[in-house]
Amino acid sequence: MSDRGSTAFIRMLLDEAGPAKIQLLAFTALAGIGTAIIIVIVNSVADRRGTIDIDYPLLLTFIICCFVVLSAQARALTLTTRASEATVQRLRTRVVELIRHADLDAFEALGPASIYAKIAGDTATLSEAGTPLVYGATSGLALILATLYIATLSTLAFFVIATLFGATTYLYHISQRNNTGHLLYAREAESRFFETFNHLLGGFKEVKMSAARGADLVSNYLAVQSLETELRKIAAVTRMNDGLTIAHTSFYVMLAAVVFALPQYLDGTETAMKLTYTVIFMLATVDGIMKAFPVLTKANVAIQDLERTEAQLAAARRANEGPVTLASPAMRRLELSGVVYTYTGPDGRPSFTVGPCDLVLEAGETVFIVGGNGSGKSTLLRVLAWLYEPRAGAILWDGRPVDRSNVVDYRNLFATVFSDFHLFDRLYGLANVNPAEAQALLETMGLAEKTTFWGGAFTNLDLSTGQRKRLAFVAALLEDRPVYVLDELAADQDSEFRHRFYEELLPSMKARGKTLVVVSHDERYFHVADRVFVMDEGRFVEGRRMR
Repeated sequence: MSDRGSTAFIRMLLDEAGPAKIQLLAFTALAGIGTAIIIVIVNSVADRRGTIDIDYPLLLTFIICCFVVLSAQARALTLTTRASEATVQRLRTRVVELIRHADLDAFEALGPASIYAKIAGDTATLSEAGTPLVYGATSGLALILATLYIATLSTLAFFVIATLFGATTYLYHISQRNNTGHLLYAREAESRFFETFNHLLGGFKEVKMSAARGADLVSNYLAVQSLETELRKIAAVTRMNDGLTIAHTSFYVMLAAVVFALPQYLDGTETAMKLTYTVIFMLATVDGIMKAFPVLTKANVAIQDLERTEAQLAAARRANEGPVTLASPAMRRLELSGVVYTYTGPDGRPSFTVGPCDLVLEAGETVFIVGGNGSGKSTLLRVLAWLYEPRAGAILWDGRPVDRSNVVDYRNLFATVFSDFHLFDRLYGLANVNPAEAQALLETMGLAEKTTFWGGAFTNLDLSTGQRKRLAFVAALLEDRPVYVLDELAADQDSEFRHRFYEELLPSMKARGKTLVVVSHDERYFHVADRVFVMDEGRFVEGRRMR
């Protein structure tokens, strides 16, 4: 790891602490100095031979030092916790904004499950790293001061111990080389595991329905990815443990030198005893330091991982989009002119193309789009709503081309219920919903006995697939947008609601001037549409345009 990478978390904490940075450093230093003074006091007491009287001034100094160490350490921990949690909060907010502004197709290519696993794991690591770092910094300063104290006792002992320190530092550095790479590989392996694990959670019913599918998913993928994660983590932790072993070995050698080799070269047994007490104390501080190093390494790796994720999300935003300028946008005519959208595979080669497509939508018109599975209907809807930016051609809004400068206003024309819709826990962005209107819509959709509208949210989302679609439709109706895009909304519905949807709800929306773009397979209701377009292999089929 570079010097910049090895101190990334420390620099981030200090930057986040702001004006409190001086306090944080001061309290940490004070705790370290107090800890070193305590060993000097202990040695002074041990040097008082031949008396059992209590040295009250020394006792008072000892108590004051203990109080100072505990208070300063507690304050440093509080400041560090505030800084680390503020860092995590800022990173989360930044990632949320990057996700919100990413282009849909680029975001889908990154894999939402992978992003979630990385953000959850990395922020948890940063959140937990502050406390060991404070203890390690306090111990490190106490260790340095104890070494200087040894120099006042014996120059020879100081050089022996300084030499051992140097050797230990070098060997520890050698043992930890490339360990950052092992930790990053472990995180990537764990991310792949959670991506696959998401298939187990999302496809639980399908797994239960096929023993072969479940066995293949678990044995050949989840188990293999979990094992790879295990091996990667073991490799990284083993290297960290090697560093701990080197450090502890060095201090046992130091203790042996002080106890067995150096006394014959010292002025007396008193000096030898003081050195022994000091080295034992130093061994305790080294334990705190060695526990801090692995945590700091993991925190630095987490920062690198988060920076890489942020860079990927930033790249998923191809260009800036203009601001909202219209509170209630309207439309008279939408036109797709030669619109083309192409999916690309992992190798960058085209895998499926929708278009070129030409389509004109007049205000208040009802258009059905039909076709087999995989014909490109849902992709066309995403292009129409400019969730997928056309690769060629143009979308005209009342004669004006839609581009990045006006696309936010353009999207606000649409209320959507896609086939892969998400049902939110509350009506985000709708501040002044009339509860009576919402309740009336629930009655109309046959949902009033299942859920109610209260405090800007629906009280129950634990519904069947068809009911969830109807509730998503209610939320879309409450948005009251000029254009409604409804992808297979009548699917998974009973025949009674399907009939009401086509024969009552769609005509009533049309009567209120709404423009309706509906994907449907219900041929018996095609008469409801003003026009019906058939798609096949990504294009409208000439000669099969209906009505």
